[in-house]
Amino acid sequence: MRMSLSEIGRLLGAVGDYALFRDLIVTGLSTDSRSVTPGDLFVCLSGNRFDGHHFVWEALHKGAAAVLVERPLMDFNGEIPLLLVKDTLQALGNLAAEWRRRFPGLVLGVTGTAGKTTVKEFLSSILATQDQVGKNHKNWNNRLGLSLSILGFSAQEQYWVLEAGVSEKNEMEDLASILRPDLAILVNIGPCHLEGLGDPDGVAAEKCRLLQFVRPGGHILVSRDYPEIASHLPERGDLQLLSFSAAESEGLYTGRCRKISASESLFSLELKQGRLDIAIPYSGRFMLENALAAAAAADVLGLDGASIQKGLASARLPEHRCQVQSLGHFQIIDDCYNANPLAMQRALANVAEIRGKAPLVLVLGEMKELGPSAPKAHTALGEMAAQAGCIALIYYGDYREEVRAGFNKARDRGGFEPVNSKPEFLAAWRGLGLEEGLVFFKGSRGCGLEKFLEVLVQEIA
Repeated sequence: MRMSLSEIGRLLGAVGDYALFRDLIVTGLSTDSRSVTPGDLFVCLSGNRFDGHHFVWEALHKGAAAVLVERPLMDFNGEIPLLLVKDTLQALGNLAAEWRRRFPGLVLGVTGTAGKTTVKEFLSSILATQDQVGKNHKNWNNRLGLSLSILGFSAQEQYWVLEAGVSEKNEMEDLASILRPDLAILVNIGPCHLEGLGDPDGVAAEKCRLLQFVRPGGHILVSRDYPEIASHLPERGDLQLLSFSAAESEGLYTGRCRKISASESLFSLELKQGRLDIAIPYSGRFMLENALAAAAAADVLGLDGASIQKGLASARLPEHRCQVQSLGHFQIIDDCYNANPLAMQRALANVAEIRGKAPLVLVLGEMKELGPSAPKAHTALGEMAAQAGCIALIYYGDYREEVRAGFNKARDRGGFEPVNSKPEFLAAWRGLGLEEGLVFFKGSRGCGLEKFLEVLVQEIA
């Protein structure tokens, strides 16, 4: 971001005594006083556990050019320009929307239940073979993260690839009004955040709101493998609707899985420009959907097959997402970052397929924010875990009795080990007495399963 203080004040309708600084240029933005650099606008956000207004002195000493506040701060009168607004988070979104409006390149928006971050990383990697690309940091895809990501871009990029994640009704409108993409990609629909969105149809309705904000003359790219999507597509004659399928064999954009291992997948993708045989450094048939969505988007944008192949082969996902490491005679798959029923179903089917004859141990965590459907979903999780052929399921979180019931229903012997702490996890692991095997970790972000992963790595290494 690069704006004058007078521009920012006028845009936000801010009040304050900053007339003497109106020509000052703001070259960055921070909501964390620890990361402030000279020239930044320090934005004071208030939450349940913090209040940025308490850290203005630190931001001032680190070179902040100005401060955006929700209440007057008399101690700083005249020392640094203060811009007073009613809601700093809303102001942040307004700034991001303005910076997006000034961006001359193309904005690509990605949403869906599972795989948003993967598609974003795959597509960004493809586009980066040709041009400069801006993308969300990790999965900063909510109202705050999206705004911070956009305001962190120079606007010298040719593309911005941004994912949008929602958990409540009407959230997407806030994100989409900032994004206003030139191309919107809807990867899939499944039972996720049902506490706020109700049911899969409610999920589809909320995700499809992004499509309504595509700029005139833009493109919509959606999966045709999820029937919930069709009834929520926007009725706009000024947009070009394209679709892809990882399940069908006919159509403009389709694909099939040729081979998978613990660390690689081989796919054949049918694009407008022809067939591409592609290897990606991640395991899973479900990765076909992500790779196809990214490749189809790149094809729409006119990139050639060589760039698509190179980008997918070199793509790297953020930590705790499908990361594979080998330790002695063990392979460990770290997918700790997050989980929902759709992602769990796909991941467990994948590990069942790639494990071969190796003993399989599952370390799973609770799937959060499922509302009234949570007990049933966790019973199904236990069944899926047993059907994957694991010798043991080590489980952390609520709904353990539901998981146990599903697990025991699908098998006639033990193997379910609920744990509450790292010592309990270590005891459960040692009790298995394994000398080799495949260990798979996955749970919702709030579970923090990486704490158990660290214990296991220390034990095996």
